[in-house]
Amino acid sequence: MAHCKWKYICSHGINHHQPCEEKMSKTEQTAIRISEELIARIDRYIENKQKEIPYKKLTRSDAIRMLLHQELELKEKDYVLELISSNEEALSEQLNKKAEELATESPNEPVIVPPNK
Repeated sequence: MAHCKWKYICSHGINHHQPCEEKMSKTEQTAIRISEELIARIDRYIENKQKEIPYKKLTRSDAIRMLLHQELELKEKDYVLELISSNEEALSEQLNKKAEELATESPNEPVIVPPNK
């Protein structure tokens, strides 16, 4: 069996090779598919963020929410609002495109988000 490069991140923080919609409530979005490369970057982000807030255990889902929230705040400050699609394929594509942009800017550096003031 070939190695699958995609995983699904769900609201409860577990990654699978298939979405686990049965474990999610009706109010939550379905899981999103992201590449293992992006998962590695998210894990590095969590590792750095965990040093700032050691009293809270961060999951991958927490990190994704934090990064998306910060991205939205930056767009609102510049008065440029982009629709974040609830479509799984479109959202996965957006996340992977962002990861590629970050990788080309600083391929060996982890993604570090400055704390909100």
